[in-house]
Amino acid sequence: AVFGCLICMFCIMFYTSVKPYKKQVANSLAELALYQTFLTYFAALVIDSDVVPKHISYQSVGIALICINLGLVIMIIAYGSNSLWDVFKLKREFQTYIFKARSVLEQSESQRPLAIQNFEPICGSEKLTKMLRQLAKVAHETSEARLKV
Repeated sequence: AVFGCLICMFCIMFYTSVKPYKKQVANSLAELALYQTFLTYFAALVIDSDVVPKHISYQSVGIALICINLGLVIMIIAYGSNSLWDVFKLKREFQTYIFKARSVLEQSESQRPLAIQNFEPICGSEKLTKMLRQLAKVAHETSEARLKV
């Protein structure tokens, strides 16, 4: 249990100084999980060394550990539900945007905005492919000519 406490303290110091996650909430949850692990090992050390006062039972220590562990689980669930709510809002905004864009494109030709009415592609994909091949050929010939000089 002593070795576990030492490793937990080292990890807590590391996570506190490095903050390896992009979101601050994730860093805080990781740090809280390490504190919870430390407290679990510390409680095991206290129980194992028989330093618990007589008026405090081992059952009280166990209940405290259960509360600590459940508190962390509740925090993780709260964070996860908040993240899911953010994803739901983004999905709803994206669907609204798609609906608006689709309604503009489904309008008759005269009702569309001028930029869409007058849009003409520069060329078809076959013509574009042919032009890109010619460009690649010229670039290759130019690079070969430079190597000869």
